[in-house]
Amino acid sequence: MNGQNGKGDTPRPLSVTQETYKSNYERIFGKKEDICEYSGLPSTESYDRATVTREIPPEIQEKLDEITHKIEEYESTISRQTEGNDEAR
Repeated sequence: MNGQNGKGDTPRPLSVTQETYKSNYERIFGKKEDICEYSGLPSTESYDRATVTREIPPEIQEKLDEITHKIEEYESTISRQTEGNDEAR
């Protein structure tokens, strides 16, 4: 062997900055998640704020509000019934 590695032994020069390259790579392939060494699950530090604080679609928010209202009515009814039973004793 003559010590030459031949074609491809040096990387091509980048036509964009390293920062742009990294940004494009993450946009295309996604950002690597930090994995917790104990649980093996994604760490909370790797969650993207945009993902966590995403808006709920209006039709789902409407249903959630409806269910929340029904739960509050139910709890109020139970509370009144409990108070009535306590007074009867």
